[in-house]
Amino acid sequence: MDLLRILAIDPGPTESGFVVISDNEEIIKCRKWKNHLVHTLMDTSPLTHVVIEECICRKWAGREVSDSAFEAGRLYQHALDIVGLPCVDLITRSKVRWHICGARQANDSIIISKLIERKCPVLHDTWTGSRQKLLNAAKDEFFNGFSGDMWQAYALALTFLDLRGKPDA
Repeated sequence: MDLLRILAIDPGPTESGFVVISDNEEIIKCRKWKNHLVHTLMDTSPLTHVVIEECICRKWAGREVSDSAFEAGRLYQHALDIVGLPCVDLITRSKVRWHICGARQANDSIIISKLIERKCPVLHDTWTGSRQKLLNAAKDEFFNGFSGDMWQAYALALTFLDLRGKPDA
């Protein structure tokens, strides 16, 4: 069976964090690029799935959130219509928070901690130093090159992998 190649995108107004992972959760690529380069990545990479963080605002949001939502739509349209990928999904941040952390109000720091716990369990369970040093050690062990929005993109990818095929999960 061929491995899946999933592109998970945390869209931003001008740049988006993304990861490309396989279905065994291994990281193939992680970056934060200008949005036009992410579109080009979709055109030139052998992807099987694209998952994009869906922007939902339940209260007033600023221009950056509106522009991010617009870009999420552009990425979705590009993956579906231009590239013609068979599987393009939108997943909300609240679904990612709930799946990864078991709480809808989890912040980025808690999500990162849960990712480290999942992918570097021995390191996470035995660590006694500062949070920053744990983060650096996790980058040395598994999350090489990660920063900013790449953490959220990886959490999005794991949520997609874990929940795919489960109705209304």
